[in-house]
Amino acid sequence: MSRRELLLVRHAKAESGSSAERDFARKLTAEGRAAAKELGDFLTGQQISGCRVVASSAPRAWETAVLMAEALGLPEESILPERRIYEASRSELVAVMHELPEAWERVILVGHNPGLSHLATWLVGESSELELPTAGLAWITGLPASWSAVTAGCGRLQASFPRQL
Repeated sequence: MSRRELLLVRHAKAESGSSAERDFARKLTAEGRAAAKELGDFLTGQQISGCRVVASSAPRAWETAVLMAEALGLPEESILPERRIYEASRSELVAVMHELPEAWERVILVGHNPGLSHLATWLVGESSELELPTAGLAWITGLPASWSAVTAGCGRLQASFPRQL
C-alpha cells in the first residue's frame, strides 16, 4: 500500500459525567460496549487488516479500542495509548498523526469529539462538518505516502459507520 489510510473512531456511548475531573474516567455503558463490538464486526466484514490502533487513554475510548480490536483479532497489547488525544483539537490531532511511524500504513485513531469530527472534515476538505456519532467511523483513504505530508483536503471519505456522514 503506497498511500495511507486513517480510520477515525469516536468512542462509544459512555456513562454520564458531572465534572471535568469525572469526565476523563467515564466508562462505556452496556449499549456502548455493544456498539463498539458492532463497529469491530463491521471492520472485520470490510476485511480490514494490517492496522495499528492508537487510542486516547480515557477509559471510554480505550475500552472502545479494545472491543473493536478484539473483533479484528488484535490483542490489547498492540494498542498504543496516546493521552494527547483526550480533549484534542484538530491541530493537536494533526500533530499526533504527523508523528505516526512511517512503517504504519493503516491506522485506527480512537478518540473524542469535537476534535475527531473536525479532523475528518479537514482531511477530506468538506465545506460542511462531518459529525461523528458515538461509535462512529470515518474511513479516510488516499492520504499521501508519508504521515508528515498529510494536509487539508488530501484524503477522501471511503466509508463511514453506522451511517453515511
